[in-house]
Amino acid sequence: MTDIFGDLGTTILSSQRLPKRNPSFPTIDNNAIFRISANHIIVVDESSGIRTFQLFHPGELYHCILADGQIRECTTATEYWKLVLPASYVYLATAFNAKARPDGFRFAHYDSNTGLLVKDGIPMQRAPWHLSDQQCGLEPTTSTQGLSGNSELVQVANEAIAQQYQRLKRKDDRRREEMERRKHTKDLKKATRALLDFKVVPEVTTTSQRAAKRQRRPKALMSTIVPMQGIASTSAPLRSGTPMPDILASHSLTDVHLPAEPSASTSASASGSTST
Repeated sequence: MTDIFGDLGTTILSSQRLPKRNPSFPTIDNNAIFRISANHIIVVDESSGIRTFQLFHPGELYHCILADGQIRECTTATEYWKLVLPASYVYLATAFNAKARPDGFRFAHYDSNTGLLVKDGIPMQRAPWHLSDQQCGLEPTTSTQGLSGNSELVQVANEAIAQQYQRLKRKDDRRREEMERRKHTKDLKKATRALLDFKVVPEVTTTSQRAAKRQRRPKALMSTIVPMQGIASTSAPLRSGTPMPDILASHSLTDVHLPAEPSASTSASASGSTST
């Protein structure tokens, strides 16, 4: 059986030999780990009697190292099943622990036979794998894209970046000014509507509303007329300097006709009719 990694230019004959280590890229001392490039690590699993190969990226290995610490923090198997582990963690832990020393670096794992968590050995760390921060994605990769060593090109690139930054900044400033202008216009309209609420604005009514208003008008007018008896019989004197009401100003006191007192005969007849 032949496994071909075309992007690496490496042909691995699984039935005949293991992949060769590259001394330029050191890795942890384990016969299951083969470092063939800076960003490609091959893990060999022979635990089932069949030699299989798995290609790992340094970032993927870093996630598996973090998963080892999460498993060691679990106290029960129930907590273990709640973890979100990398898909290749079980493969890596099985292949690595099969070739690791009992007192050396080992991956914690779940033993399906006993139903227990196995946390023997030293917790896995990033240092033995010689993984840099950039390989693990902890730092952005810095690349000049062929500009290093040419000061003129670097200067031109920096000027282009500065110009682009200024354009983006001006665009952002215009956007902020437009937002402020819209907000000011909205607040002005809101204030104008609030002022109009305090002014007497001709009411626009429909025909049915005007008809209903005409029907209610007599009652409203009668309620504004002050009875003459109430004015004549009131005992509260007017204060000095108080203007005379319009209804009194238009009528003299002689024009006010008080009802005559009922006569004795009238009262007697009224009482007689009441008794009957």
